[in-house]
Amino acid sequence: MSRRQANDRAALRCSVVGQESRLGQVTKRMAGACAPNTLKRTWHFISCMLAAAIWWSGTAAVAEEPDRFMFDVVGVKPGDWLNVRERIDDEAKISSARIVASLPPGTRGVMGSGASRMIGKNRWFEVTHDGVRGWVNGRFLKPGSGSLGRLAWTNLFCSGTEPFWSVKVINDAATYATPEENAVTFSITIREPLPGRPETAAVQLALGETPQMSLLVTPKEWCSDGMSDFEFGFEATLLLQSAPEHPRRGCCSLLR
Repeated sequence: MSRRQANDRAALRCSVVGQESRLGQVTKRMAGACAPNTLKRTWHFISCMLAAAIWWSGTAAVAEEPDRFMFDVVGVKPGDWLNVRERIDDEAKISSARIVASLPPGTRGVMGSGASRMIGKNRWFEVTHDGVRGWVNGRFLKPGSGSLGRLAWTNLFCSGTEPFWSVKVINDAATYATPEENAVTFSITIREPLPGRPETAAVQLALGETPQMSLLVTPKEWCSDGMSDFEFGFEATLLLQSAPEHPRRGCCSLLR
């Protein structure tokens, strides 16, 4: 075990009381073991939270998240096809939008990203099938029986407004970008379910071994980016080491 891993595990006695109370979800099971002088700084709360995530993943059984964005094609007549459209930005021109793929009746395992948009009475979903990404009318989709696995280990794209920001999580690296700054790629030092809230992914981003920010991602019925008609199946909280008292909010979609 490396010195860093040992330090992380030594921090497991800290609770996530401080930061979790800010998020409205206090994890009580570890609270009694946290010395008062260890909770002096907000960023330390975050470190405790993520260190606790390591402990949680190793000692608790984490149920896999049902994949509500894994679809089967339904309601398409034999001999017909379900068209996958390249874009649906312009509601008035959807029927003329470029078709990038066509799905036969009964197609299974159509992977949704979690991004969607209500158009009229129907919700359209962004999907990927056989490596092709586009948009499908949800009237012809039903959730399959798949499991997402641990959200913490799923590749993600998250973004928010006020201020504008984005984080793309791919395998063991994450890229953070804003309109004012050049994109920066961080290593991922912790990527585990949040203790007490196993449906939430806790991801710590670092430069070298120095933590810089933490990303919390949680499934939500629908998350609005506040700037468009698109909605997303996951909400995000981004905590910067330089300003942990000002968490940034946003939405996420799955990269798959």
